[in-house]
Order: sequence, then C-alpha cells, then structure tokens
Amino acid sequence: MSATEAAASLRELFASANPSLDRLAGCVAGLARPPGRVATIVEGVVRGLDDLAVDAPASGDGSELVDYVFGALEFTGNQANYFDPQNSYLDRVIERRLGIPITLAVVAAEVGRRVGTTLRLIGFPGHFLLGDGDDLALFFDPFAGGRRLRIDECAQMLTDMFPGAVLEPAHTAALRPHQVTGRMLNNLKQIHLSSGDLGSAADVALVGLALPDPELAVRLEAIKLLEAVGRHDQAAEVLDTIAEIDTANAERHRKAATLLRFNRN
Repeated sequence: MSATEAAASLRELFASANPSLDRLAGCVAGLARPPGRVATIVEGVVRGLDDLAVDAPASGDGSELVDYVFGALEFTGNQANYFDPQNSYLDRVIERRLGIPITLAVVAAEVGRRVGTTLRLIGFPGHFLLGDGDDLALFFDPFAGGRRLRIDECAQMLTDMFPGAVLEPAHTAALRPHQVTGRMLNNLKQIHLSSGDLGSAADVALVGLALPDPELAVRLEAIKLLEAVGRHDQAAEVLDTIAEIDTANAERHRKAATLLRFNRN
C-alpha cells in the first residue's frame, strides 16, 4: 500500500536533522502511485526542481525569482479544476505547470533554495502565500501569478474570505517544512472527503500520523476514517500509539484496540 510506504518514507526523513521540503512533498505525491514507487517519485520531484532551477536568476531577489517561476516557467493556478487531487502532487504540478496555492508556493520556494534566493512559505488562512526573504512586509500570491501584496492587502484578503476576521502576526508567519507538509496533507484529505472517497482520505490520514508529534485529534480522525473503510487492524495500531501517550487511559485504549482487531473479519 502506498500510504504505508509514504508514511515510512516521511518518518525516515523526519528522523534526519533538517528534512528538505522537496522530498517531503515527494512523499505526499507518492500517495497516488502504486506500491513500490514512492522513492522513485521523490527522486523525480527533486530532479524536476533541479531542472527548473537551471536557468533561474541567482540574484537573490525574491521578486525576480517569483517572476521567473510564474512568468518564464508559466506556473499557474488551476482555476478550472481547483479540487483535482493532482494539484496536490508535486510531480504532477511540475509536469503540468498547474497547482493550488500551496504546491505552487513549494515549487517557487524550492527553486529559490537551489539558487540561493529565500522565499518564505506563509500559512495564510484559507490561501497559502509566499513571503519575500528580505522584505518581511512583501508577499506574493502564487495562485495569481505571483501578484505582489503588502500587509494591508493581506488584511483585506483575510476580511474578504472571513468577514470580521482580524489579521494577526501568526497569519503571516513562515512555516517550517513539517508544517507545510501537514497542510498539504490536510488539503488533500479534505478534497477526498468532499468527493466521498473515504479510502483515499483514510490513506492521507494515515500518512499524516508520520508527521512529528501528531495531535490527539489527528490520531482520532485517522482511527475514524480507517474504521469507516474496514481497516480495523490499522485503526487498532493507531489506538496502540495513543495508549503509549495517554497513559492515564491506556487500558481503555488497549481494550478498544482489541475490539477493533476482533472486528477485522
């Protein structure tokens, strides 16, 4: 199963000191492939980004790099089919030059990293952004061709999406690679849930457990989805991990895991 393989690959990467975002995103892309293909997909993503960076400007200027990715390379937002799962798989985004805000942002940031240009990955509510590495008040909208945004425009965007919301410093803070990966997985899971594909949603939830210290709510949702598609053994294994963490209720969790295993047939 690709989900199990992708999760194992993620855990291996997170065991290292500084896992690179390109490889983490490659593991997510591996979810959509047959078993035994995750490592190949990861290496393909890395090579694809290397190729994109060959002619990238090495000036260190964030605006110039953004213009290169969304201008010369013609990466663009898939407005015609925003909820296509392929928009979340970085190998397909590189191949098609189409994506959603978060995957387009990852492409730009990773191309920039290869030529020494820093672009910050901004976990803006409801719409992923890029931030300039030097000018902390300058942002780019990857879904709109790299459109420049200042802080007041970010505040207006937030209000437009969520009436009454007030822009807070956390909304424009840069995310670390594991946080970006988590958001990619959550987006993909919601896409599958919206289409009624519980099996794929369960796969994504299972991979999400490979992120560092997943919250209890994340674990419980994974159990719920795995149960819903009859994968009782896997749900029980997640309960076993909860028992190790929630020691005060460990016996209750283990009993629930045993009951799940009885239901596997």
